Amino acid sequence: MSETQGAFFQECTHPHKIVVAEKRGPHTAKLVCKHCKKFFQWVPSAENVQQRKENTEILTALAKLELPAWEREFVRTLVTHRNISPKQQTKLLELRDIYLKDKRTHV
Repeated sequence: MSETQGAFFQECTHPHKIVVAEKRGPHTAKLVCKHCKKFFQWVPSAENVQQRKENTEILTALAKLELPAWEREFVRTLVTHRNISPKQQTKLLELRDIYLKDKRTHV
């Protein structure tokens, strides 16, 4: 490994991190070190955070029901995923409308 590569993989020990807005691409912002600009993680948009919260509420409510085998396995699979595809999101909302339509006061 060259000296440049070794420097690239070194851990950042600086205590201050900042959020930098992204002007293009799919990401809203990124978390980087204030001093050395080392990248730590992408920052989700407020809409994505809200959607994940709603998905968690829907999945929790669906998990408490006696669902058919396929739907039960689908819900169990989504519980372990942080990001779900648009197709999975559509199906989750369909299941919400079918099974939770009477209980949708807060879901």
